[in-house]
Amino acid sequence: MYVNHPETIKEIINKLQEFSVLWLDTEIAAWQTANPKLSLIQVLSDPQATSGDQAYILNAP
Repeated sequence: MYVNHPETIKEIINKLQEFSVLWLDTEIAAWQTANPKLSLIQVLSDPQATSGDQAYILNAP
């Protein structure tokens, strides 16, 4: 699920707190500058789920 609305991102973060292990991948924008910014977080809460229901892409506005 791709999410870029701040309130929805907060809701998903609250939901993800229920899991003891999360798999994360991050992307940094402008990493080669003096002001890099975390721009994208990919989160998987269950690697056995094949439907994609447990995968989130959080894109900070």
